[in-house]
Amino acid sequence: MRWIKEEPTTKVNVFLRRVSTDNQSLEMQLAADEQYRAKLAEDEYIELNELGVSANKVKLRDREQMVKLISLIERKEVNTIYVYDRSRLTRSFYEYLELVDLFVSNNVEVIFTSTDAGYFPFSYDFLIEGFNGVLIEEEGKGISRRVLDNHRKLPPKKFGYDVLYEHGTKEYVAKPELRESIFALYQAAKKVEGHKDYAEFLLRQSKHLKKEVSDIARILADPFYTGSEIYGKRFSRLAYVEEIIGVDDFKEVQGIIKPYQRVLQENIEERTNENLLPPMCGICKKQMRYRKSKVGESGTYTCRGKGHSKVEVNVDSYNEMLIKYASLMINSLKTEQMDKKAGALVKRMIQKFSEQIIALDNKVKELEIQIATGPPDKIMNLINFEGELNELSAAKVKRKQLRENKLLLENYELNIKQLTSKVQNQVNDTELFHLIPSVVKSCYIHHTTAELNFYYNDYLDTNKLKRMVFDGR
Repeated sequence: MRWIKEEPTTKVNVFLRRVSTDNQSLEMQLAADEQYRAKLAEDEYIELNELGVSANKVKLRDREQMVKLISLIERKEVNTIYVYDRSRLTRSFYEYLELVDLFVSNNVEVIFTSTDAGYFPFSYDFLIEGFNGVLIEEEGKGISRRVLDNHRKLPPKKFGYDVLYEHGTKEYVAKPELRESIFALYQAAKKVEGHKDYAEFLLRQSKHLKKEVSDIARILADPFYTGSEIYGKRFSRLAYVEEIIGVDDFKEVQGIIKPYQRVLQENIEERTNENLLPPMCGICKKQMRYRKSKVGESGTYTCRGKGHSKVEVNVDSYNEMLIKYASLMINSLKTEQMDKKAGALVKRMIQKFSEQIIALDNKVKELEIQIATGPPDKIMNLINFEGELNELSAAKVKRKQLRENKLLLENYELNIKQLTSKVQNQVNDTELFHLIPSVVKSCYIHHTTAELNFYYNDYLDTNKLKRMVFDGR
């Protein structure tokens, strides 16, 4: 006699999530699949989480949770897979094709939970999914490029233009009152001589056109005003854009301002976020005022408090000091002690959540038994258990929230050592500059000295810090 194994009468739904150590997007994935979990009972789905797993570095067969998923599918125990997008499954074209074959041959539904309305759903067509597999690694870049390209060609609004909509198409018509001003801006730019002259020219035009200096610089470098788009060295006409500046005029202006534009843009970008940690006056203890300077030049912090003479510091000098001493402070941290302290704290929180989850598990079981073993006449009408059912529902919601929080903490626990090591050993000046508010608590400026107060003093190797300061490192 031949025995045929019966397929399971009930199948599970699987929520798969993956985060690499460098891309902490677990919260985003949890938020994206929340609406799907909310529609299912807890015993109708399982969650597989890959924490700190890089699909570029770890093969599919070496990923524990994916092996578990594949095994479930091969045993015909999976109904639907919920995953944020294709890149969470794998980054390899060939591995993706293997998974597609597995899903299709076992009639598994695949739902991508990404909130991007333009993200293509899973297709059971091998040709289409093969094409999607090719695009996996370039997918994010491709979407970004298309958005930028569309925004460049069809901006929602453009200074100097009225945007007209007709029969589903856009047309950009120059505003008469601004057409002359923009034309005059380009003509005046032809007379610029030197960096200083260019900076003063931008300031004058900024006041005249009531635009930021950086906006004026962008207008002068934007081929849109020629009614064209640049491909390499070729100008391609945009038929729906009215020309304000001729292509020859545009090219002439670029030849004049290009050397100044690059340097000025770098300076402007440097100044955009230079007011990072406003210092306090060391005499009156009030916050010092930030004063902008000329275009692309460093600003100053000043204080003219009652009863004391002016206290002033150049922002560049101040920021250099912050970076120098923040770097010394970070390199003097006892990272092993920090790892242990942070790890112990996270472990305690995980333990606390685990205990709360166990308590809720017991409560859920008790309520379910209470409802299931109630008097027969009472069970016939569940409205008699309204209080117990509401309590049961609330307990399950709370348990689900605790499980999510516990999962996030487990992800953080995996990365504690890596994060502290990276901050101490790999951080460069640019990254350090943005870390300063998390390192420096406050800074008091006096006439000739500065007083810095740091966070994490409990983890400082003060002897090492003193040696580094006195050695001039």
